Amino acid sequence: MSGGNLVRVDPAARRALATALSGLAAGRLTNDQFEDRIPSSSDRAVSELARSAWMLYDDMFEHRLVGNRRLPREGRREVAKWILFLRSDHPYTWPPGPGLTVALLNVVTMGALSRILGRRWTRGSEEAFWPFPSEAAFERARVPVPVTGTAGESDGPITTQ
Repeated sequence: MSGGNLVRVDPAARRALATALSGLAAGRLTNDQFEDRIPSSSDRAVSELARSAWMLYDDMFEHRLVGNRRLPREGRREVAKWILFLRSDHPYTWPPGPGLTVALLNVVTMGALSRILGRRWTRGSEEAFWPFPSEAAFERARVPVPVTGTAGESDGPITTQ
């Protein structure tokens, strides 16, 4: 529960978005192919991360994130963090991000609205771990998961790094 509302986690939609994000960031999918693969879901993590991904590319024409459009290392790390979150069962607990209307009003108010909303949205140092609810949740999700076969055999850890 979050704020009295049931927070729904949609594992199938999260897997689909994680796969699409991975393809977009690696340059295997075009921006248009990525947008076609964004699943419809009531899981806010899906809508918020899909909206954030829109900032990774130019939506005026179809292209891949390769060559001079390739994401910088820090951008790829950020996308990897989003994918890690989508593969987790953590509910998305952050307040909704600003939409297009808020962005337009921010222009009209010369940034005042952004400063007001920013105070509501930020969680101090926890903001660096978005979309995870906290640094602790992020660190728990990063722990490699051993894949065991029969009689305790292990193929080694699986990581997203």
